[in-house]
Amino acid sequence: MKVIKEIPSIDVATQLAAAGFCCQVSPELRHDVETHLGGGQTRVVKNRTEQGFVIFRQIEDILYLSGIILAPEVQGKGFAGQIIVELAHDLDAKYLALRTQNIRMWRVGAKICSEWYPNYSQDISSEMRYRGDKLANAIGCDCFPLVVGCYGRPLYGQKPTHRDQHLQGWWDSICDFYRGDAIICFGKL
Repeated sequence: MKVIKEIPSIDVATQLAAAGFCCQVSPELRHDVETHLGGGQTRVVKNRTEQGFVIFRQIEDILYLSGIILAPEVQGKGFAGQIIVELAHDLDAKYLALRTQNIRMWRVGAKICSEWYPNYSQDISSEMRYRGDKLANAIGCDCFPLVVGCYGRPLYGQKPTHRDQHLQGWWDSICDFYRGDAIICFGKL
């Protein structure tokens, strides 16, 4: 996997988003992709074929991912984590944050962060709560970690699930996919 720091074309990004979200290309999806490509962007290329893209910005010492799309054939192979770690290193970021409906993205953060919230097995420290609230404010959300009805609908064509039923049950108890909820995930790299 090779990471190239430049903006992917709208057409390629829309095709990748449709494949990654298991949905059809539509004018609405294209508009959403165009809107999101206004931030920092990185193309992901494997064997000269575009396999995804990352949309991010840096907020102080936080790498905030506002989107990461990988083609289905490269999902679940650890590439998202590798890309995030490389970006964080390049930006000298100390923290990672993302907003998602996808438990798999929560899991990526849990694997690469020494502390990761929300977390079903421990309470959040006051320092991390403060930083999470500050981040939520910076990205225009009224609370951390749950953003009720954030997207107003399911963002994905299919509900992303995890094979660990205990973990999936916990995620479903805090994030109503069908209402369009999102979770702000925040952690220390």
